[in-house]
Amino acid sequence: MTELRTSTWSTQRRRRVSIGLVLAVFASPMLVGGEVGAVAVAQQVATPLFTVDTPADAPDADVGDGTCATSTGECSLRAAVAEANESADATIEVPAGTYVLDNAAGSDTGDLDLSAPMTIRGAARQPGDAATTLVGSADRVFEVLSGGITREGLVISGGRVDKGDGGGVLVGRYLDGVTTVRNSTVIGNTAKNGAGIATLDDLVVEGSTFVANVATGSGGGIDVGNRGSLLASNSTFDANMANDGGGISTAGATTLLAVTVTSNESNNSSGGGVSRSGGSLDISGSILAGNIGSNSPRDCSGSPTFAAQNIVESTPGCNPTGTPLLIADPLLGPLQDNGGPTQTRLPDEASPAIDAVVNGVEYTPCVTETDQRGVVRPSGDLCDIGSVEVAPLSVDVTLAVSAEAPDAPCPEGVTCVGVGVSSVPVDRIPSESIVATVAI
Repeated sequence: MTELRTSTWSTQRRRRVSIGLVLAVFASPMLVGGEVGAVAVAQQVATPLFTVDTPADAPDADVGDGTCATSTGECSLRAAVAEANESADATIEVPAGTYVLDNAAGSDTGDLDLSAPMTIRGAARQPGDAATTLVGSADRVFEVLSGGITREGLVISGGRVDKGDGGGVLVGRYLDGVTTVRNSTVIGNTAKNGAGIATLDDLVVEGSTFVANVATGSGGGIDVGNRGSLLASNSTFDANMANDGGGISTAGATTLLAVTVTSNESNNSSGGGVSRSGGSLDISGSILAGNIGSNSPRDCSGSPTFAAQNIVESTPGCNPTGTPLLIADPLLGPLQDNGGPTQTRLPDEASPAIDAVVNGVEYTPCVTETDQRGVVRPSGDLCDIGSVEVAPLSVDVTLAVSAEAPDAPCPEGVTCVGVGVSSVPVDRIPSESIVATVAI
C-alpha cells in the first residue's frame, strides 16, 4: 500500500538553514610536562541544509546571506538553489507537493541553474500527490553548470526547450565531477535533443524511470553527446519518442546495467530503443523489447556490445557484438506501481527474464546487487534480467482454529480441525491450492 503524505505550508518567518558540524582533528604541538604532546582542535565546517516550505516560485531576497528566504520570509525551491549556489555541498530538502517554475520577477527566472555541488532531495514517491513534482514552465527544469550535483526522489516534468537540448535537465560540459539522478521519474518533457536529459559530461542514473519524453531530434529519454558519458543502472525507459533513439541516443561512452528499455519509438530505423552513432555502448543484464523504429520493430542500432545475459526481442539493424542474446518476448506487465519509488514493468511469471538461462548459460552473478525497487538480487537461484527482480511470492495469512469439523475429508490416522483464513493482507495470491500442516 502506498503511503500518502500531506504537506502543510508554514508562513511563519524564521531562519531556514541548518548547519551541520564536521570535526577535523589535527595535531598541535605543545609542551606538556616538558614533552611535546598533541591536542585535538575542533574545526567547524559549514554544510548547509535548506528546507523548502512553500510551493511558490519566488526568488531569494538576499542571495549569499546564508538564509533561504523570499521577500515574504518563506523558503522557496528557487531561493534554496540560489543560496546553495553560494555555498559548498549544500542539501535542499523538498517535501511532497507540486512546484511550478513560473517566476517572472527579477533576473532569476525560467529554469533552475545549479552552479555549485549540492544535493536536491525529494519525497522519493511515484507520480501523484505524495511525490515531489517539479514542473517546468516554457523552459527546462534544471541546467547543470557544476559537477558533484545529485538529484534524488524527484518527479521532473513539463520542461520544454523547443530548439535546444535537455527538456528536463541539461548537463553542461567541462564540469568538475559527476551529475547523478537517483530514484526519480523524468516524465513528459520535450526538447530538440535529450527530451528527458541531455548530457555533455558525465551522468549517472540509478533506479529511475524515463517515460513519455519527446525529442524532435535524438534521445527521447536521454541524449549523450560525443563528449558525454552515461552509466545507467536499474532504470526503466518506456514510451519515449524521438527522431533517432527513442529511449536513448548516444555518441559518447554509455553503459547500461540491468535496465529495461521498452515501447519507445523513433521516426527512422535507427533504434527505437537505443541508438549508437559514435563512442561506445555496452549493455549487460538488460531487456530491450517492443521498441519501434520507422513503424517496424527496432530495439537497437549501432552495434552495441553485450555482456552477461540480455533479452533483445528484435535485432534487425542492431548488429550486436559480445555475448549471445536471448531473442524473445520478455512478457512484461504494464508500467505501474510494483513497489519502490518509481514505476516499473514487472515480468510475468512465465517470463524468460526470471532466473535467466541464455543459450545454456546461467545468469549469475548479477550485474547489480539490487533491482530498481531495492529488492536484493538474486531472489531465486539465478538473477533476473532487466530492472526488476521478481521476488518469490509470499502470502501472509492469519489462521483461526475452529471447533467445527473440516469440510474436506480427513486422511486416515490423522486428527483434523477446521482452520479458517481470517485475513489475507495481499492483493495477489496463488491460483493453486495450498496444503499446509498446522502444529496444534
